[in-house]
Amino acid sequence: MQRGKAANWLERLHPGLFGISLGLLSLSFTWGKYAYVTNIPTQLMEMTFLGLGVVILCLLTLLWSIKAVLHPSAIKEKFLNPVLGPMMAYLPISTLLALALILPRFPEYELLGFTLTILALMIQVIIAWRVVHLLSMGNIPTDQVTPALYLPIVPGGLVGGAALNAIGYPGFRYLVWGMGLGGWALLEMRILHRLFAGPLPPPLRFGQTFQWMPS
Repeated sequence: MQRGKAANWLERLHPGLFGISLGLLSLSFTWGKYAYVTNIPTQLMEMTFLGLGVVILCLLTLLWSIKAVLHPSAIKEKFLNPVLGPMMAYLPISTLLALALILPRFPEYELLGFTLTILALMIQVIIAWRVVHLLSMGNIPTDQVTPALYLPIVPGGLVGGAALNAIGYPGFRYLVWGMGLGGWALLEMRILHRLFAGPLPPPLRFGQTFQWMPS
């Protein structure tokens, strides 16, 4: 009985949990920049948030790796869902931000950082391609258009550029940044008016998901 509950909990593990690590890593980045405009020591706060963010990111990545082995159908179901699918971009975005913050401090791990950056960018591109496909084909119901659609394209492009700069590819950084900004503009034209059409349906407001089948 307990084993069944544990398996069910792992199967339902939400991709939005990676937003916790992304938020902590963003706070670390903010404290690092704050040091340029204040005389207050900020290194302790910066490193605290960085450490917490990396620990949570590693823990969630481990759990999702186990989930991918034990429940691959659950991963596929979330990927195909127009609400949860884009939220899976939290994983590569958090990884890219962590690399952008860590590699300047530890340049000796550049090779590992390069490998993880390319892997994270590949995952992000797959998720972004899925979002672009759904929007271009008109396969997303109006009541399932959410701000999560911005995740793989806009933050993914901006943070991806920062990670590429950290591994020594500033030229590609500007290219990815430009793609993120361009995607932002295109998304505004495509879905912004739909986001203001009305409130989100109750199942989305309360953290549930619709049963959705791709066409």
